[in-house]
Amino acid sequence: VELPPWASSSEEFIRIHRDALESDYVSSHLHEWIDLIFGYKQRGEAAVQAKNVFYYLTYEGSVDLDAIEDPITRKAVEDQIRNFGQTPAQLLTQPHPRRLNLEPDKSAVSPWASSGLTIVARLAITRDVPVAMVRCLT
Repeated sequence: VELPPWASSSEEFIRIHRDALESDYVSSHLHEWIDLIFGYKQRGEAAVQAKNVFYYLTYEGSVDLDAIEDPITRKAVEDQIRNFGQTPAQLLTQPHPRRLNLEPDKSAVSPWASSGLTIVARLAITRDVPVAMVRCLT
């Protein structure tokens, strides 16, 4: 691997990217990326408005390979999917909420206060599986 000239070591390269990915800017815009990749802007009119539309074969469930009887057509479709990939499954149909403030309000009483845990974000997935992200305050 050849590092870019601005990185003097692999450790510095990783540190710079980690700092960028963990920045306030990325945290405050992460919900927009989730909407494009896994959310309501992946398909339909919202995807068109966001210029986030791909070839129909890339979408999960867009074609039933078992129903294609012609072996040449089936191979062509399989090759298309293999060479260009598929979009991830659409998990969300509503806009994903912004990330909550990373610095919790220490004056608020939390049911987890005695354990040192504070909820900083909540992700609601359409398949009725709520996920909570928890951070320990030390």
